[in-house]
Amino acid sequence: VTDSFVNIYPMGQVISDKSLTSDDYTESYAGALANAMLRYPNVVRGGHPIQKFSAIGFKAKELMLNHTPESYAYNVLKIMSESGGRNLKIGPDEKVVGVGTTHVAIGLLEYEQKRLVRGINFKDNKENVVSFERNWAGGCGKGFNNFLPLYHERGAIVREGKIGFADSKITDMKMTLEIEIEKLSTNPAYFMCDDTDCINCRLSWKFSDDNILLFSLRNLLRLKIKAIYKALELLVGGKYYPQSTN
Repeated sequence: VTDSFVNIYPMGQVISDKSLTSDDYTESYAGALANAMLRYPNVVRGGHPIQKFSAIGFKAKELMLNHTPESYAYNVLKIMSESGGRNLKIGPDEKVVGVGTTHVAIGLLEYEQKRLVRGINFKDNKENVVSFERNWAGGCGKGFNNFLPLYHERGAIVREGKIGFADSKITDMKMTLEIEIEKLSTNPAYFMCDDTDCINCRLSWKFSDDNILLFSLRNLLRLKIKAIYKALELLVGGKYYPQSTN
């Protein structure tokens, strides 16, 4: 199983331009491996409009076809965690972040994040083009590495070595998910990075530790106008996900 996620666009553009539609053949931004796998014989691609996964082999069809527009974006990884799955990460930690379960933990804990309103079109089972809005919280890739010492301490890293010249590791997904839920339940901000300019960590979460005024003043003094623009764009045009039912 590998991710084969697709690009998303501002919802106004999505609604007005039906050519922005994802299907089984839409190229992924996830890199060469993801797109090579899409060309592999008998590959099965998930039915989620945006967070598409691709799978080959035993239970591939069952796992992928049950990942629909109504599913949680990372539900494939949740099922794999519950089924004794293992994650193979190829590449150094600073470039290839996470071990496949941190997003699942954030989703299960229902932490809300303000994000820009983005999405894509897809075709339903009647071939109607339907607009789909991204509806889940994300996370900070830099901060996900905060969990690495805990994985080591608890024995969640099954093996480390090299694939070719690349640092690689195999992790037990059930164990890493348990570690993340345990830690984030008491300290939601544990996955946040220490970059004072990170809008994701400093401003976007309901438990973020900064505010738009201080963030803007700090960046104004350093003439970082683009950072101020992005922060204001999120403040004005953003929306909290997942949407609270309370």
